[in-house]
Amino acid sequence: MTLHNFSVKQEVVISLNKANIFGIIIFGISSVFLSSLFILIWDFDLFLSGAKEFIFNLLITIPVFILSIIFHEVLHVLIIYFFGNVSLKNIKAGFKINYGVPYIHCNKPIKSWVYKISLLTPLIALGIIPLIYSFTIGNSWFLIYSIIFITGSSGDLLIFLKIRKIKNNIKILDHEELPGCYILE
Repeated sequence: MTLHNFSVKQEVVISLNKANIFGIIIFGISSVFLSSLFILIWDFDLFLSGAKEFIFNLLITIPVFILSIIFHEVLHVLIIYFFGNVSLKNIKAGFKINYGVPYIHCNKPIKSWVYKISLLTPLIALGIIPLIYSFTIGNSWFLIYSIIFITGSSGDLLIFLKIRKIKNNIKILDHEELPGCYILE
């Protein structure tokens, strides 16, 4: 198969239904496990106070979440730009109304190791680091934040799991329509 003058070895995409189911599973497991662990390490009252602050202080929570969603996409761009040696004119950002999600699309092939890192960076920066911070200082606001952004990265994680065994020097082209990519020959 050829695509835009590239020889495609394999198309790797995820369906929205599978991504949603995976996200629900990630959310359920991480919510129960991480909240229980937080309560065991710290206590229920501390967990509850952070949860109340998260829910009832929407003047902070909503802007932080909007900025974090944008930052999630910016992190993808930064990795592709700096490590993939891709010009910003080759990277398009937008919002897929039919999926209800923002997206970044790169129309230039990059090495698979760059693509993999770009998939995992938002998970680490917005999910794992705040999670560690929440457990370190006993702040359940950051725990809830991290659970939501771990869940928000579940589609990226699902794509990563599908391509994790692709050799690092193989070129990958981002799929132009669906969540996923093309493995090039």
